[in-house]
Amino acid sequence: GLNTGTAIVGGVAAGAAVVNSQIQPARSYDKRLSDLTITATDFGDSYAKMDSVKKQLNTAIEASAKYGSKDDAVTAAEIMMSSGAYSRENLATALTTTTKTAFAANADPAAVASTTIALKNFGITVNDMDKAMNALYLGGKMGSFELKDQAKWLPNQLASVGSLGYNNVEGIKRIAAMNQIAMRTAGTTDEAGNNIVNFTDKIASKDFADAIAKNIKPQKGDPTKNGKLDWVNLMKNERGKGVLPVDAFVNLMNRELANNAEYQKLKNQKVDKNNPAAMKANIEGMMKIIEGTNIAKILTDRQARAGALALTKYNDDYQGMVSQMGQNGDAINKDAGWLSQQESSTYQQRINEQMNINYQAYLNVNGVLKTFNTEMGGFMQKHSDLATAAYSAGVVLAGIGALTTVGSVLSRLGGGAAAGGIAGTVASRAGGLM
Repeated sequence: GLNTGTAIVGGVAAGAAVVNSQIQPARSYDKRLSDLTITATDFGDSYAKMDSVKKQLNTAIEASAKYGSKDDAVTAAEIMMSSGAYSRENLATALTTTTKTAFAANADPAAVASTTIALKNFGITVNDMDKAMNALYLGGKMGSFELKDQAKWLPNQLASVGSLGYNNVEGIKRIAAMNQIAMRTAGTTDEAGNNIVNFTDKIASKDFADAIAKNIKPQKGDPTKNGKLDWVNLMKNERGKGVLPVDAFVNLMNRELANNAEYQKLKNQKVDKNNPAAMKANIEGMMKIIEGTNIAKILTDRQARAGALALTKYNDDYQGMVSQMGQNGDAINKDAGWLSQQESSTYQQRINEQMNINYQAYLNVNGVLKTFNTEMGGFMQKHSDLATAAYSAGVVLAGIGALTTVGSVLSRLGGGAAAGGIAGTVASRAGGLM
């Protein structure tokens, strides 16, 4: 009768509520993994192929979650796949680089993922991504322009130097070092990042060569065009010696100001790098001197001049940073390896492993759950009045026990009208709670 049906369906609903609470994390992960699979597959892929890709993506995520949480690994994978920069074939390697870098730097995996996208679009291959990220990581450790700042400013900076030969690991090292040195003449990381953008934008512009031809006299050995210094060919000559355009201009600027005694005095003045006020006063003095020279006619805005001055004043430090990046190519692996041995990390790994176990268990009962959901849904539609009462009772009963407890409680309540009356009361109270 109605009362017996209420008890049965109530017990099933209560049990289902408990089961659902256990499998919900796995179900949520499976939903995100399924959506990621849609992004990673092509229109013509068969269902079997999509299932295979889903398994492939899960393997990549579980492997990369060795560094940090599984949720962070999924988020990074979603960002990287949706960008179009990565494919299902090369995601695994880049994803591990991303999570490992974020883990070592205590940085936001989403921001690091965006950085790897910028590097990939810039021309850094997946196989070289470890080396490029290592340069950025070391740059952050050497100065106050941290990895999160690199993530914010790198896309604009890469865009401005795209035609200048920086689209390789050596170029990335120099950009990372430039950002750290720019902090010496800037008040904030945003100011430093912007100074480098303005400086490199200027060097890459069409007007730059014309400005140099008008304002700097060629010296013996310089390439010329119509009797004037030919910047384009000077850059080519310098690049043949391994000197990239930013460094080439810094060298040219130093040569142009070599006989300016006042400028050279400030340039060579030792300044305490832990004294921001002294550093600012020194650089402001150099800035005022430059404003009265032909350099100001080439670098027409203050931000570009600030970027150039930082590299001029602290060129030895800049070159030293680049050198250190070449000598410490395994810094991320070293730091991530040490961090992974700490208790907080082993605890996170235990959580990840439990999530993996739960997900595998979820996959094992997936077919049963789909059948149950379909058949239970059909039953509810046919018996809506009974289902409403049963669901309300089930919610309360789930709180005091799972399937076995439900059966025990209903048994103790007795059968017939008594059980039905009490079940109706519980349902009524449950309705009031919802």
